[in-house]
Amino acid sequence: MADAIKEITTFKCGPCLFDGDTVEPKHFCVNCLEYLCSACAREHRRHKSSREHTILEDNEFPQDVTLFEEMKKLPYCPKHPNVEIDQHCPSHDVLFCSQCLQKDHGLCERVTNLACSLEEISATKNQMELLNDLLTKSKAKQTEFFKHLEEARIHVNAVELEINSFIQTLKHVVQNIERTLNERFTKVTQPFKHYDETLSNIVKKASFYEHMQAITSRYGTAKQNVALNFTLSVLLKELESNDSIDSVFSKQIQFLKSNNFEDLISELNRYDVVLRSKDERASDICSDEEDTYEDALDHLQTNKRDEATQVEQLMIAHELGPKRPLRNLAVKHDDIRLLKIESQKPETIMCSIVALHVLSDGRILLLQQENILKLHSRTLTLISKFQFKQNVKDMCISDQNKNGLFTVAVCFEQSRTITFIEHDVTFQERHTIHCSDNVFSISMYVHHLVALVETKGLKSSYEIQLLDKSTGHACYAFDEFKRMNDTHSLHGTNVVIVKPTRIYACKTKMKITLADANTVYIFKIEDGDCNHQTVCAVGQCVWKLSDIEPNLNNVRDVKCDSQGHVYALTKSYLYQIPQPCINYNLRCLISDCRTAAAVAIDEYSQSIVLGHQNADRAHVYSYSFPTDK
Repeated sequence: MADAIKEITTFKCGPCLFDGDTVEPKHFCVNCLEYLCSACAREHRRHKSSREHTILEDNEFPQDVTLFEEMKKLPYCPKHPNVEIDQHCPSHDVLFCSQCLQKDHGLCERVTNLACSLEEISATKNQMELLNDLLTKSKAKQTEFFKHLEEARIHVNAVELEINSFIQTLKHVVQNIERTLNERFTKVTQPFKHYDETLSNIVKKASFYEHMQAITSRYGTAKQNVALNFTLSVLLKELESNDSIDSVFSKQIQFLKSNNFEDLISELNRYDVVLRSKDERASDICSDEEDTYEDALDHLQTNKRDEATQVEQLMIAHELGPKRPLRNLAVKHDDIRLLKIESQKPETIMCSIVALHVLSDGRILLLQQENILKLHSRTLTLISKFQFKQNVKDMCISDQNKNGLFTVAVCFEQSRTITFIEHDVTFQERHTIHCSDNVFSISMYVHHLVALVETKGLKSSYEIQLLDKSTGHACYAFDEFKRMNDTHSLHGTNVVIVKPTRIYACKTKMKITLADANTVYIFKIEDGDCNHQTVCAVGQCVWKLSDIEPNLNNVRDVKCDSQGHVYALTKSYLYQIPQPCINYNLRCLISDCRTAAAVAIDEYSQSIVLGHQNADRAHVYSYSFPTDK
């Protein structure tokens, strides 16, 4: 491939690709979910088995098959994905297959064959009416919810002014108050956050089904349309039957305070965060003796401010302080802390760490093989966790601000999806992007998400792609790699990625490090502005390390610090590879890493964290620097 940048297409003709040819498709078969060139489309229409298939072309040619894939799944049983639905149970208001009849609905009354109840199910409202009702009502309730939430936020300043007054007078007392209030506030605001998640989820589903309805009504079968109609009815019933909004709207968060500071000192237990109904509030509006402060979900701001100050001070001290050369760090093997990790399975105490990162404030982020994301504090206590439905593969921190809020991106086994999870008080799923190929490993660069993807052809190969983290579009794709010499001219020798394990992007040095079985590579791939079209270029390998002593056998994880030094975790050792690496001067930092699977470097706390396979704890090693002479 020439080193000139060229545009590439993300989809090809399926039958031609099977024969090893890449031909741009002009047609799409709705039944087979396959792109076809003109010749293959003609053959498709000739065969008796596919003669009745629906083939799209010209302005109907789809750029994405996701909606067609979901449409094809509509008439299939949720519990038996390979069996079509053919029964309806009015008692449970569900559609199911014949296999579910005996097991789950044998005693139910009025169970009917789906063919007999099509008209009854569809008689209430058509799809467009259901969609309009669902979208209108869900968005209206979401708007109403945020209106009430915004009204509560107005009073935050008054609470903060009062707290600041307490701090000036009674600093040692206020620390106890803040801790108690934050704990209780987190508890009483759970209904707000739960309803926020519920409404957001329904609005997202409604928007998705709106697009699917346009395709299903035009190309779907009668059973597919009935199944979509039924799905919309169930979603609308869920929205209308959810009466938790009334209980949430009828409550106001109130800050109760004593009349004077003497009462504050003697009666700290009187301070609390409570939910009060509107009727209770109305009974004491006329009281002049007690000022009422109605707080909102931002009452945790004081705690966040303290946390943000600590993070900012650490960062300033690190940036403005003397730059200690990290290539000289020495691990203190007599100073090791243990992070206990509990398994979700009661029959075992062992679990495995898939990926590991440390936030800028020292909090530790663990991704477990049990598909759980966990956040631990700097003191190694568990803060919160999130359960995934898919088998996890890798993660990276995509965003983080000084208030402690951060977003983590997670990819999954044999999947093209990347899910973004945000953490404020708890973990919340924000959005998901879809990539062109299965994602093997991810890392956050300056503007883009760096993804190591596995492409399927006659044989598997690997690309490094720079993705738009909001859409999943591959702005840049590097599917060919060449080794550079010291004068930065191309050797002509290709670098072939055979069995990669992990990828990591170093923002400070603008390099991408990749671990490939027994080799560590550094690629010069700079992060630029987004491109609407995918462009492909040669990935220039500026450095690699392999086949030397000590041998890098089975590299499991790779990370970089802010000074560009590489840390390679093998089946036996954790090596530091200083950059530039002269005479392959590897430094063994930690030995006996036989079960270690992931590593993270915390420069602010001066520690190294190792996560293990089949273990009940992670190890946190402290490191120091030789005393200056």
